[in-house]
This record gives sequence, C-alpha cells and structure tokens, in this order.
Amino acid sequence: MMRLGFVGVGAMGGRMAPHLVRAGHEVSVVDVSAEAVARAVAAGAKEASGPAELAATCDAVLTSLPMGKDVEEVYLGEGGLIDASGEGKLFIDLSTVAPETSRRVAEAAAARGAVAIDAPVSGGVMGAEAASLTVMVGGPVEAFERARPVLEKLGKNLIHVGGHGAGQVAKLCNNLIAGVTMVAAAEAFAMGQASGVDPKVLHEVIRTSSGGGWVMEKDPPCPGLVEGSPASRNFEAGFTVDLMLKDISLAVSALMALGLPCPTGAAANQVYRMASRGGLGGLDMAAVAVLLGAAEAP
Repeated sequence: MMRLGFVGVGAMGGRMAPHLVRAGHEVSVVDVSAEAVARAVAAGAKEASGPAELAATCDAVLTSLPMGKDVEEVYLGEGGLIDASGEGKLFIDLSTVAPETSRRVAEAAAARGAVAIDAPVSGGVMGAEAASLTVMVGGPVEAFERARPVLEKLGKNLIHVGGHGAGQVAKLCNNLIAGVTMVAAAEAFAMGQASGVDPKVLHEVIRTSSGGGWVMEKDPPCPGLVEGSPASRNFEAGFTVDLMLKDISLAVSALMALGLPCPTGAAANQVYRMASRGGLGGLDMAAVAVLLGAAEAP
C-alpha cells in the first residue's frame, strides 16, 4: 500500500483516483472544485489542504490538470509541490502540456532530489472510467518502473517513450492525428448527407474501409452511429473541443519550433478555434460536426 496524492480530480482525475483507492492505496486529493473533492471523498479518498501537504506526506503525487499554466502553478508556484518536496519523492503528471513545461518541472524536481515524469494519457473519460488508458511516459526508465504499479491501475498500455518531455511529444503527435481526423470525418459526413447518403450507411462503408479507425469506432461525428458515443449523447464531453484546441495548438507550436510545415494541423486548429468561439467549446470534440454541417446543435 502506498500513500498517494492526487491533484486534479475533475473529468479525468475523478475517474482515475477511485481505481487507486480500490487497489488499497491511501489516496489524498486536492482540487479547486469542492464538488470534485466531495465526489472523490465519497469514493474513499481523503481531502488534503493543498499540494504542499501532499508533497510532504505522500510517497508519490499524481496530477491531472487542464492547462500548462495549472501545471506550472501546482508544481512551481509558491507553496506548490516542488517547494515541499524532498529526496526521493515521485511526481507523475498525467496532464497534456507542452514538452518544455514537463522538462522545467523535471529540472525543478531534480534540484530538490525528487523525480518527475510526464505521463499523459489517451482514452478519454471512458478509458479513465474503465482503467484502459494508454499512458505515454517521459523520464528515466527507473522512475517509469517506480511508477508502474500505480499506472497499471489506470491503464492497459504503459509505454516508456523516452526522456523528460517525450511522453508529451507522443501525446501531441497522437492528438494531432485524432483532431485532424475528426475534422475530416465531419466534412465527409456533411458531404454525404448533403448528397443524400444515409449517415448509417456511410458510417458502415467508412468503418470497414481505409477511412476506418478510432473516430469511426468510438467517436463518430454524427448521432445514432455508435451507441453511447458522445454524438449520440448530445455531444456530452468525452474530450472537449476546447481541450483538443489546446492540444492541436501545442502540436502546431511544436512543429513550427522545429521548422516543420503543418498545413493540416494549422487548418484543423482554425476549425476547433471557430467551434470554440461558436459556443461549442465545452462539448465533445465531435461537435465540430455542428460547425461543419454534419449534425444539428444539441
């Protein structure tokens, strides 16, 4: 049994933390939302006063936060995790942020004798609920192995990608593909429907052809195609438009910093930005279908 801290028990963290409780770990949580904390406590966790308490009292601390600025504040801010950390502490950041952010956190942790790994996840809220996430880890192999017993309770696919920040690079590559694919799928279904093709028939064609993949199987852009999909639940968020906008923006920035062209990423980035500004930001990323004419607004 380990004493684990968890900062950020919202849409993703709130589904991951209970798995650790059920595994027999003592889990203490922190979140800006009192409701999120209350749900975690109802699932068997304990409430902590703040990140500093977790860093001082826990064997390892996990974080699942929406934005890079949140990660920097929790880790590097005054009274944050690093301030209260010491020799041998392990920090596991499950957030998706810029690789440079993860490297800054890792450097600050190392200066205190601690170790921080970036461990962004893929699979959305359904994967978090089912503990079937893919976890992409950046950091020393030894730290990855230390974290493995914890991460095994959260995901089925644990992959050590490389050094600090490498997990974030892999996650941004994955979400660049997923985000661009969703936009293309929404355009395709808009074209099909406008041409008189039944969306269910078109879905079957694409699903069993070269256009098939995760979007067609799990998160198609139109309602009624996959039972329980976000589109079939009024675009109830599995992974929001705003979060995909953040991730694609990070991917485009990374490509530009590397001097690489990014025409499809830049185009998709604009689509998600338009969807967000159009009031769709809190809906599932499949809601770009509303913007592109493939689905009705919920």
